Amino acid sequence: MTRGVVAAAAAAVFAAFAGMFGAFPILTPYALQLGGTEAAAADAVSAYSIANLPGNLVAGFLIDRWGPLAVLRVGLGLVTGSIVLYTLIDSIPALVVFRGVHGFAAGWIVPAAFALAAAWLPAERRGRGMGQMGAPIGLSAVLLPPLTGILGSRLGPRAAFAVLAAVIALMMLLVEVLCRTGPSRPAAGAAAAAVEQDGAVRPQEEARPRGSALRELLTDRRMLPVWLGGFVLPFNLGVLAWYLPLAGERLAFGGSAAGGAGLGVMALVAAAMMMGPGGRWTDRPGLPPALAVAGMVLIGLGMALWAGPSAGTFYGAAVVFGAGFGLVFPASNALLADVAAAETRGLAFALFYAWFSVGTAVGPPLLARWQELTGQTPFIPGAVVALALAAAAAPAVRRRGGMP
Repeated sequence: MTRGVVAAAAAAVFAAFAGMFGAFPILTPYALQLGGTEAAAADAVSAYSIANLPGNLVAGFLIDRWGPLAVLRVGLGLVTGSIVLYTLIDSIPALVVFRGVHGFAAGWIVPAAFALAAAWLPAERRGRGMGQMGAPIGLSAVLLPPLTGILGSRLGPRAAFAVLAAVIALMMLLVEVLCRTGPSRPAAGAAAAAVEQDGAVRPQEEARPRGSALRELLTDRRMLPVWLGGFVLPFNLGVLAWYLPLAGERLAFGGSAAGGAGLGVMALVAAAMMMGPGGRWTDRPGLPPALAVAGMVLIGLGMALWAGPSAGTFYGAAVVFGAGFGLVFPASNALLADVAAAETRGLAFALFYAWFSVGTAVGPPLLARWQELTGQTPFIPGAVVALALAAAAAPAVRRRGGMP
């Protein structure tokens, strides 16, 4: 696989998460502008992830049949069109419906991109490779929330969504340009023979029955911290997407602009961690499960800090949460790539990102209802969930000898 196609996969990851992160600071204000409540805004946030789950699962089957590049192209086109639809609505039900369309379409992109990258990365570089593939996620979260937050504050949410659609369309064009520098024959799927950067072909991994490979993936004890971490991270990201602009408003920090800035700080730290120590540590044998648990603990501590009353705790929480993000994400993806058979990697990554979507879908409505009943912010319950699941995963790490 040439560098052009790998770069195309990274650009597709950027596009998928730009659409998600870019909507975060403007979605809640937009829902309120359309006459909705804070709980309705949480429902709109969750609609993306509820629809993202079946999108991930459909993508998993299509990747292993059509090949990841074809799935990327279709997914990018659908996402661009769905974001344009945001600018045309005038009611909360329409916002929820089109948010679901966006989530379903985005569910095609990320599993395809990571399956494509994992198929060509040598085993000894998968940690760093997955960290590098995660960097576009951090970059999109650094750039898009401040941009759309400022545009939303000054020009309104519709204008911000129009700019977001233009960004995704530009990434779609970039993917096509980069693919022209790739192999003359498209990859047949995650089970295709891998090609090193120098052009040499390396053999396919020994095939295993599809059901057996997936059973091994789901039952391997090393994966318990990964599955739990893959719930903790999106659960709390969904809460932040819904509530952080409101927290900034209540602390007189500037509403959606402050929420976007907080998400940007978090993403910058996450990207630095994934590109640096998080990726390097993930390459050490036996360490990814422990890194996933450590990341969950940091996410819990970050959520607890966000309950603080000052700008210092607001942005300090973003730093701590971002460090946890930067450990959980590469560890999870590298371990998935190691455990899954080559011919089932597409479905394996799709299952992981479907589970990722479950966390995002559950978090906002659950904690929104909790806030309505108690009048308290959702940060402390988010911290409790993260720390409790980290404690549940820790014994499995010790049994495997994976602690540092």
